[in-house]
Amino acid sequence: MIHEVVDKKPKQKRREAKEKNILDMSMKLILENGLAGFSINRLAAELDYTPGALYRYYPSRDAIIAELEAMVIWDFQRYFRETFPEAEKLSIEPEDEPVLKLILLSELYLAVSILEPAKYYLITAIIADSRVLVNDHEAEKVRDALLPLLSDVSRLFSQVQVYGLFNSGNSFERSIIYLSVIQGVLQLKKIKRLAGSLFELNSIYFSAIETLFSGWGIEKSRFARLFLLSQKVDLPEIIKRIGER
Repeated sequence: MIHEVVDKKPKQKRREAKEKNILDMSMKLILENGLAGFSINRLAAELDYTPGALYRYYPSRDAIIAELEAMVIWDFQRYFRETFPEAEKLSIEPEDEPVLKLILLSELYLAVSILEPAKYYLITAIIADSRVLVNDHEAEKVRDALLPLLSDVSRLFSQVQVYGLFNSGNSFERSIIYLSVIQGVLQLKKIKRLAGSLFELNSIYFSAIETLFSGWGIEKSRFARLFLLSQKVDLPEIIKRIGER
């Protein structure tokens, strides 16, 4: 029995290393060619595998995409949770803390779009792409990763409401609306390339979130103060630190 356990460990490590290699190359190809241009045959060629060899690790193209999408969501949640202690160090009033964390969520998403474009591309595909990207079975893996993140965000909205800074409303729905607005503003990067100096993306980003929060009841002066405070959190350093673990 002991001999079997010792034998299995190196084998498992080799398998995990190969799976990581497959996912890393898949991420690279998706960033270069988009999801529409990603195929098992192309991936196999890049890795010098046969398609049949790849199927020993992942049963389908959908399985690889779902694994990557779940992975980037888990990574984003880890980044987000890492901002919590940083926010708590800023010596603010208890009622301001959940608001600051929600603002940091938007700032973090902006940072990921710049520093980790492949991960941002996949998150965008999950949130904004109306196409069915993976089959229902594989989509369960993505859902299982997404729900804890939405739960974290929803809990913060509930806390803000308990403190009386937001009017009453469905916290889960507000989480979805908030993420949709953040994503929508970042999509304006495409227009920015064409419109040039006609608008500043950061200004629209601030205005969109301020309008959303003030519509739910928060004072604009409080939002502006906490937004400025959020700039003290070193989000690139958090992303780098988590990525090195």
